[in-house]
Order: sequence, then structure tokens, then C-alpha cells
Amino acid sequence: MDALTCQSDRRPVIRRGHGRGRGRAHGVRVRVRVPRCDSDSLLEREYEGKVEIFDWMIYIYAYLAKKASCSSLRVEACVDEVFARNTSKIVHKTREPSVSFSTSQQTLAKRKTRIAMNDTCCNTPPTNAEWQPQGYEKVLATKINGQDRKVYRTGPKDSKRGIIAAHDPLGLHPTSLQVYDLVAKTQDGFQLAAPHIFPEGGTLPESLLGDLPSILTWIKENGDFKKNHIHDVILAAVEDLRADGCTTFSIFGQCWGAYVAVQAASQPESVFLAAGGPHPSFMTIENVKDVNCPLILLASKDEADMIPVIDSVKHKNFPVESFQQRFENVPHGWCGSRGDWSDPEALKAGLEVVELLGDYFTRVAKVAEGDP
Repeated sequence: MDALTCQSDRRPVIRRGHGRGRGRAHGVRVRVRVPRCDSDSLLEREYEGKVEIFDWMIYIYAYLAKKASCSSLRVEACVDEVFARNTSKIVHKTREPSVSFSTSQQTLAKRKTRIAMNDTCCNTPPTNAEWQPQGYEKVLATKINGQDRKVYRTGPKDSKRGIIAAHDPLGLHPTSLQVYDLVAKTQDGFQLAAPHIFPEGGTLPESLLGDLPSILTWIKENGDFKKNHIHDVILAAVEDLRADGCTTFSIFGQCWGAYVAVQAASQPESVFLAAGGPHPSFMTIENVKDVNCPLILLASKDEADMIPVIDSVKHKNFPVESFQQRFENVPHGWCGSRGDWSDPEALKAGLEVVELLGDYFTRVAKVAEGDP
């Protein structure tokens, strides 16, 4: 069989095994082995069942994240989901931190699902940080699926430069609002709109925190860009800014919100000049292939390497180069709902992120305005 070996602080590696006939209709059988961080022993477990590849990959990584005695174990994969009579070939893509699964047999159906989350994502409740919001909430002029949706607005009202901010699955909390307020005040200022992406009361339930399979299932059911009207929310927030005088727009988000930003910037009608954000999730080469603007990706110590992702869009020759920076002293989520800026390292890195975002969004706006 094929053994999937995950080193605790590196990306997954595929080793070809022996045997045949181990593939199953609509499923596979694999052995997972991961070195323990506190010893030379191996954790080993076999998985078998008639389940979608998407499902068993989630459970494999969730098991490793839970059982390995190492907080740096990353949950990351790029899965070509295949329903096949026999899944007989597993290939490691060296150009991105991912694992790809394909089949040499006739497929019954095929679709693609991509995962790029680490085990520190959404594993603790939001931080009750001390921050007095400097903006205000209002109702978007456009109803979303027949319902009113609120947006948090901040920044100088005379600015013609707009920013859309997409929160993480836990919603709007003090540290997220602090980031938004500070970014809006950088450079010459921005009007920033952070819409409530989910309907009221619809954010990720805290009861799921730490349960990665359930979190990913929840995101799959509630975070579909089109089906769950997230695209409509983003468009409504853009029009809200446009009505208040904004003529240029960028977008960023935290964690899953950065993926929302990239999806918005990948639409054919996208108006965004830049997209990205801190500690991005689901950020793979495949997921950025259609992006229509440069990226700014600011990873924590827990995310996969963003350099291959940035390199993958260089051929698009955007007027401003894409940018990435890794912050090795802070964990995933430090600029979002779970961020605690009472920690000096988190504060230092967070303020640097604020300046990087403000500087980058100013650069792309100036180019669009004809002011290099």
C-alpha cells in the first residue's frame, strides 16, 4: 500500500509502498505514520472505508494533529477528489506543500477539493482583548438573500481608497476590529468595510473548536463563496464604499477570510487591486491560479510556505509585485479573533502587519490612480 509519512515540522511526504488491490470503490486504505516529537517512536494507524477522499484526508490529519506531541504539526493538503473503482497512485507535488491523489483507472466522477489548514486553526475561543472600536456598524443597502446584513465601517470618510476586510470563521472580535481600525488609519487613510459574512448568529460554533473535521465540515456547509452568498456580501460592501466616494478597492482577510479575499479577487468582474492577509488558510497554488490582482500573504509560524504560492502568479505580470513575509514568532490567528496583543511579540508582529497592509494597498491604489 502507499504509506503517507508526515514529518512533524515539515510538509507531508509520499513513499511508495507495495501491494495491490488495496484501493476501494469510493474510498481507499492507507497507513499513516508520523514521528513523535518527544521520542523516536512512530504513531501508526490504518484507515479504510467507503468514504470520499476529502473525508478521509480530513480525519487522517485530524488524527495526527491530535495524537502527535508537537504543536507545529501542520494540516495541509491539496486533494484532487476522485470517486474511482481503484485509487492506485499517489503523487507528491514538489512545487507546493500539498499531496495530490489521482487514479489510473476509469473515474466515476471527479471534482476538486483543497485543504490548507494547520492544527492551530480555530482550536481555542476568541480572545477577550481590550480594544475600543473606533468605527461603527450599519446595515448594508443591499439585502443578502432577502435579509439585512450589517457591516463594520471605519476610517476617514473623505478617503477615496476603499478596503474590504473578511473576518475569520469566528466573526468580528476585538483584535480583528483593532487590525481594521489601524489599517484604515495608515498612510493617507482608507475607508474600510468589514461585513458580517455569515447571517446573524451564524459564525463557527465555539463547541466545534479544536475538532478539525467538524470545523472543515462546517466551513464546507456554511462558507461556500457562491452558495452561501458570500460573494453577494462582498459586492454589497463594495457598493457601500462606492456610495461613500471610494474609487479604488483592495481586500484582505484573516485565516479563512484571506481565502475569501482571494476568491473575490478571482472573479471575472473583480474590482480589487490587491488581495491577501495575515495567517491565510486554504492558500494553495491551485486556489490562486485565477486571481486577477497581486497578493500580499503574511504567514505565521504555523502556515505552509507562501513562496511557491507567490511564485505561481508572477507570470501574470501585475503592475505591483506580489509580496509575502513570514512571522516566525507568532502563532496562527494572532491578527484575528484569537489574537492577544497583550503579548509583546504578537503586538510587534501585528503592528508590522498593519503597516505592510497599509503600504501595499497604498501602492496599488497609486498605480491605479496614475501616481507611481
